[in-house]
Amino acid sequence: MGDFSRNRLWTDESVVNAIRIEAAAGLALNYSSVKKRIPALLRAAERVCGGWAAAVNAAGIDYEQIRRYRKWSKELIIEKIKEHHANGADLSWRYVSMELDRPLAAAVTHGGRFDSWGDALYAAGLSVDEVARYRHWTLPKAQSKLADMMAEGVIIQPHLAALDSGLLSALYRHGNGFAAERDNVLHMHQNNRSRSRVVEFG
Repeated sequence: MGDFSRNRLWTDESVVNAIRIEAAAGLALNYSSVKKRIPALLRAAERVCGGWAAAVNAAGIDYEQIRRYRKWSKELIIEKIKEHHANGADLSWRYVSMELDRPLAAAVTHGGRFDSWGDALYAAGLSVDEVARYRHWTLPKAQSKLADMMAEGVIIQPHLAALDSGLLSALYRHGNGFAAERDNVLHMHQNNRSRSRVVEFG
């Protein structure tokens, strides 16, 4: 993620900042994973912070929590990811770690089972790019976005598939499909126009 070259001049502040960057990216912070991925950061933490655990704690992350998530197996993590995916959940790292399933996110990044959230997704048969298409859609959000695209002339499914496959998937995952939701959007638009006329001439 950052500059972890051996010749970098490390300070306690730069070590803490680097750890926070790694954490924000969803990368594992247990000792063995960091030793394999970025040994320069690990050595710097031991030199200027007195140890890896102390450096992680200084970054505002409880290292004891990292130790506790060893009980999660790779199989359990993969099972939970697949379960959330089957339920149509947004599996972006930000949403999972902040709202959807914090224990799962912590198990991935702190338990040493995977080097990153992306690796865990790949093991579950998904990809970061695929997950990015399934952002946290709700049916109202999808309908609103569809209305905007229809106003731009997108009225048939192949066009939408080419322009925004994530929206198309959301219409099927949260609604009744493209054709039905297109008709719903048209109906809502007509109702809004009718109400506007009533207000104008009332």
